[in-house]
Amino acid sequence: MARGCSGLLPSGFWYADWRSFEALKTSLLAAGFKENTVSHRVISPGNVPVDIVSFGQIEDEYSNISRPPDGDWVMNVLGFREACEHGEYVRIRDDPPLDIPVATTRGMVVMKLIAWADRAPDRQGDAKMQRI
Repeated sequence: MARGCSGLLPSGFWYADWRSFEALKTSLLAAGFKENTVSHRVISPGNVPVDIVSFGQIEDEYSNISRPPDGDWVMNVLGFREACEHGEYVRIRDDPPLDIPVATTRGMVVMKLIAWADRAPDRQGDAKMQRI
């Protein structure tokens, strides 16, 4: 499992709407994950923080997402779609088969460079290398 130096496991999910995000979060909580004070983060049963980063049809024309209801939390997800489209498929379940795209090292580097440029005042987390 690839985790950032912070111990955080970033994950991106393509959504058509925010109801889909809420449904995933509800399912994870029912499966033993725990709530966190950060609205898009859950804690796994193994005590690993997992960020659920949303992208896809919920992005605006500038590749930003803003979390409802107030839209006061905004994140640039430029590169997420491309990393997903060019990811490597990994089977996470055999019966029935479930394959998911996982960002390659190149895709992660591109997303980190975009995050670095986007969050100039708060770059420390983006400058750390990912453990693979």
